[in-house]
Amino acid sequence: DNTVTTEFYREGKFLTEGLAKFNPSTPGTYYYECGNHSDMGGVINVSSSRAAATVTTYNVTVVSNDGNKYEIDGVEQASLTLNAGETYIFDQSDSSNSGHPLRIYTDSTRSTEVTDGVTVGSDFTAFVPATTGTYSYQCSAHADMGGDITVQ
Repeated sequence: DNTVTTEFYREGKFLTEGLAKFNPSTPGTYYYECGNHSDMGGVINVSSSRAAATVTTYNVTVVSNDGNKYEIDGVEQASLTLNAGETYIFDQSDSSNSGHPLRIYTDSTRSTEVTDGVTVGSDFTAFVPATTGTYSYQCSAHADMGGDITVQ
C-alpha cells in the first residue's frame, strides 16, 4: 500500500491527518511529515497577513441509474462552478466508488487529462485549478460517467 498520510503539528501538538484541510486560524510555524517516513516533511510558516486557503470538499458516490453515474453531494452528474486558485477535494471514500477513479479532463471526451494542480490519492482527487475555463470530471474507466466543470 503506497498511501501516504500527512500529519500536521504546531509546537509539537498533533492537529489533523489526511490530505489536510489545513486552514490555520493562528499565525505560526507548522510542521508536516509523512506518517510512514519521518525524513519526509517540512515547515509551513503562516503570517498574520495571509488568509486561510479556501477548501471545498465534495462527497462523491456512484449510483446505478441507466448505467453507473457519479453523484456529487447527492446530485447526479452535477455541473460544478469552481473558482481558480481554490482547492476542491472530491472525496471518494464511499465504497460505491470502488473501480471508478475520478479524474479531471480538459473536455468531456477524456482526451486530455489535467495533471497540473491535481493530486490523486487512494480515496480522493484534489483539484486546484490555476486558470479559468471549461473542464470535466470523469471516471477514467467508464464513458458517460462524469460532469462539467466551469472554472471562473
